[in-house]
Amino acid sequence: MSAIGSIWQKWDLHIHTPASFQWKGPRFEGMTPGQRDDTCKKIIEKINELDVVAFCIMDYWTFDGFIALRDYMYRSTTLLKKRIFPGIELRMVAATPYRLNTHVLLNDDVSDDDLRTFVSSLKLAGQDHKPPTKAHMIEVGRQFDPGKLKKIYNLDVSARADEAKMLEIGYKSAEITCESIESAIRVVGEEHCLIIQPYDTSDGIEKLAWEQHPYRDSVLMKMAHCFETRNQSNVDLFLGHGHPKKPHVGPEFIENIGGYPKPVFAGSDAHRIADYGVYPSSRATWLKAQPTFKGLKHICHEPSLRCHIGDRPPKLVHIDENPTKYIRRIKLAKVADSSLKDKWFDGQDVLLNPGLVAIIGNKGSGKSALADILALAGNSHCTKMEFLNDRRFRHGGNKAKQFTATIEWADGNSYDVLLSQNPDLQKPERVRYLPQHFIEELCNEIAAGNETEFGKELRKVIFSRVPEEKQLKMGTLDDLLDYLIKARKKAIQQVLQTLHTLNETIVRNEAEMSDATLKSYRTSLELKEKELEAHQKIKPVEKQKPVEDPNDEKTKGTIAEIQRRETSLTAIRDQIETLKEDRTTLTAEETRLTQLLAHIENFAAYHEGFREEHQQEFEDAGFDTDEIVKVEIDRDPLTKRSLEVAARLVEIRLLLEGKLAERDTPAVNSLEIQEAESIAEIRKLQDQLNSPEKEYQTYLAQLKAWGIRRDAIVGAADKADTIEYLKDRINRATEVIPAELEALREERRELVRKIHEELLAIRTAYEELYAPVQKVASDAAESADPTDTHQLQFDAYLSPGKFQESFLDFIHKNRKGSFYGEDESRKAVIDLLNAHDLGTTDGVVAFTDVMYSALTVYERDGTPEKVSIESQLRQNKTVLELYDYLFGLGYLEVRYTLRLGGKDISQLSPGEKGALLLVFYLLLDTEEIPIIIDQPEHNLDNESVVRLLVDCIRKARARRQVMIVTHNPNLAVFCDADQIICCKIDKSDGSKITYSTGAIEDYEINQTSVNVLEGTYPAFDNRRKKYQKPEIDYTAPAMPAARLPLLGTVS
Repeated sequence: MSAIGSIWQKWDLHIHTPASFQWKGPRFEGMTPGQRDDTCKKIIEKINELDVVAFCIMDYWTFDGFIALRDYMYRSTTLLKKRIFPGIELRMVAATPYRLNTHVLLNDDVSDDDLRTFVSSLKLAGQDHKPPTKAHMIEVGRQFDPGKLKKIYNLDVSARADEAKMLEIGYKSAEITCESIESAIRVVGEEHCLIIQPYDTSDGIEKLAWEQHPYRDSVLMKMAHCFETRNQSNVDLFLGHGHPKKPHVGPEFIENIGGYPKPVFAGSDAHRIADYGVYPSSRATWLKAQPTFKGLKHICHEPSLRCHIGDRPPKLVHIDENPTKYIRRIKLAKVADSSLKDKWFDGQDVLLNPGLVAIIGNKGSGKSALADILALAGNSHCTKMEFLNDRRFRHGGNKAKQFTATIEWADGNSYDVLLSQNPDLQKPERVRYLPQHFIEELCNEIAAGNETEFGKELRKVIFSRVPEEKQLKMGTLDDLLDYLIKARKKAIQQVLQTLHTLNETIVRNEAEMSDATLKSYRTSLELKEKELEAHQKIKPVEKQKPVEDPNDEKTKGTIAEIQRRETSLTAIRDQIETLKEDRTTLTAEETRLTQLLAHIENFAAYHEGFREEHQQEFEDAGFDTDEIVKVEIDRDPLTKRSLEVAARLVEIRLLLEGKLAERDTPAVNSLEIQEAESIAEIRKLQDQLNSPEKEYQTYLAQLKAWGIRRDAIVGAADKADTIEYLKDRINRATEVIPAELEALREERRELVRKIHEELLAIRTAYEELYAPVQKVASDAAESADPTDTHQLQFDAYLSPGKFQESFLDFIHKNRKGSFYGEDESRKAVIDLLNAHDLGTTDGVVAFTDVMYSALTVYERDGTPEKVSIESQLRQNKTVLELYDYLFGLGYLEVRYTLRLGGKDISQLSPGEKGALLLVFYLLLDTEEIPIIIDQPEHNLDNESVVRLLVDCIRKARARRQVMIVTHNPNLAVFCDADQIICCKIDKSDGSKITYSTGAIEDYEINQTSVNVLEGTYPAFDNRRKKYQKPEIDYTAPAMPAARLPLLGTVS
């Protein structure tokens, strides 16, 4: 038994000895006993010096070579350091234009008598079923007619008298029946034999015309336990890896050989001692198994993981190139001055397999202790151990300080550590340790939605899988993402500014056409019309102009002067009105010009900021920023016009307000003073008139004042608080604004689309960064089918984040509306979110439309009722703020997550969460340091263990050392562990812990595994008998049961 378990080693299962008739050199039958012993010694010495661990003597028709070697070894002091199996090369009757070779390899425990019985049980075809003895072989040779002897062997008929030549012809041409091979195997025992069928090697079955003889092909392919082949495409087919160019061929091929992969070998076929271990085309056979017959039988159960033809297997190459990443052994001992009487780990020296190590044992037997010790010795940064903690081995007197662990790496370096020490977090960890509580804590953090160590690790792994040229010299995934999406975020900010301005317009228009505003306008209009009606009633009573006295020149002159003055007053008033209108217009223009100049300054500052921010990027790309981005700003036209407007406003102010006299300049009367002076002059002139004229002039003045007031009441569309103004407002609110609003809302939808498209572009950036790691996950999955229920998926998606909370923070839930009530409002928002796909632009636009409808229309009992948004808002919240939030999509966050079988990590069961984390670490973690997992099957049923973990563990061990502490046979056995470490504690002997190691095919290890994992073999066998195999669609061609020898259970 090898303590290190199953490791990759060279095997040569096809060599010959001088007992073979085609041996290139002296043959045993012509040697003296001394010469025979000397030859056997040379064979053993050659085998011992080769880097090949096991051989099979595959002589034609005989076991004499193997028997001779075994006899010599029994008698000699020469020590055989390798394993030699007995084998026999036969030619079988088949529908081929050549002689079909078949090999049978036997257990090296089979006795010489049983080997001879095997040969005697074979039957020669066409010879009355005689066994292939020498005499019968000579008979076969002598049966050839002279023509055949001459044509085929260039011999005359006289050669029939030469027994040696006839024997050779018999060996070359004799064939046996398939049935007799099966009979011989049954005689010796099916559990002791393996049929190896040459395929593309010498006289193999590949060239059998299977289209003409499909049944014979099927029988022979299924009968074989193993195949001899060197062609890599055939190797892949037999091992279940499929055909690279013909996907359908792989499954069909596997079905033809029996429905499961089978092992492949490629021996040296050496016919002289010097050629032992010299493989044709350097296509060596590498097997990962103990060099025993049980090891070979175990390979038949897991050929795809344990067979390799060619140069060194990739695993060995990886170990050679990364010796600092594989633990060779761990040694435990008490410290030199230990006062502890209990033994515990003292003296344990555990060799570790570089592949998959399963640590098993009953509860409290030291499994987790070994995992903790390996983790501590490898400086894992896990600070919470299962066994080395204050509650257990470090409790009280701290027994841990009494023991040291020495870890030895594959590069030969070793390091000592006290079991009471803590890991050095300042140094890199050389072992990844995932104890049970660590996985549980990560799952709890994920369930709480918090940032986790796993999240950090996830980003690190994703970044490590991004091709170096696409990392853009960034240090982390976050830095790379920030750089890639910076422009997108700026684009969103620009759209948001436009959206805010648009929302302001929409809010104004909605307020303008609101029921409250319309009611206010109509009420004001009604009052104004009543005011006009009342004003009509106080119109001055018309007075007739007095009859003019043609002789009263003075009166005539006064009236003429009054008229002239009134004309002048009207001109002054018109000028004042014009100047005021000009002042309003120019003031607005002045404001616009000031804003434009400010915008220009902001743009200039933005340009300069852009230049400074991106100058290095342009330079790195080999460009001059100023040559690429050229901006020309001419402020002069705006400045000139601004000065003109300012000067004109000064003139208007001077005309309207006048100017006091100063030292060098006279006073300037304002137009308003001139108006007052004109009025005073007119009144003075009116006082000079006679009574009738004076009354008439008063009437004219009153009529004019009444008309002015009437015009002020009626007003115009641009005169606030007038009848025409109110009519215009009502008309706009009912006839114009609705159409304008619809156009504005459509414009807003376009802005929402733009924002969402930018968010989708950001999501795409995430997806592109995840693509490499997703490919690894997909390639590693058992099936490339995206509907595969256990496929690991990375998903970048748009999440509504905390929309529900943030949106409802705007809403007063005790006000009438669609979001009335605490529970009702939350449900309403969740239902609306669930009803829309926020990952599509159309879905988001539809969502915002529906949310707006829900805010403006309240439906109860199927009857819709309009409701104002403002009436539903909480204090200090505005409609504009709500619109900016709802339509600005600030709540949509690009997130990434892991999914298992299409389910988000947050939706998985505790066991599935743990399994997902383990799948991540096993498949996607780019670290190649050893990984130790304590009870990965925790919280998972057996089906889930197989469905989620087995394949991942199998694949992980190809690129790193994997150690698992487990109680589950599906992991230790189904994963086909390369090494089993059986833990045992003897509390009666000072709590002595013993670690027994070996391969799963080793008898003692196998029995312990059954006892620990299955609850003793009788219990396992009892369950096995009660289980029923599932029915399959494929039915093999009917044939005698003997043609399908059972492999038997590994024992």
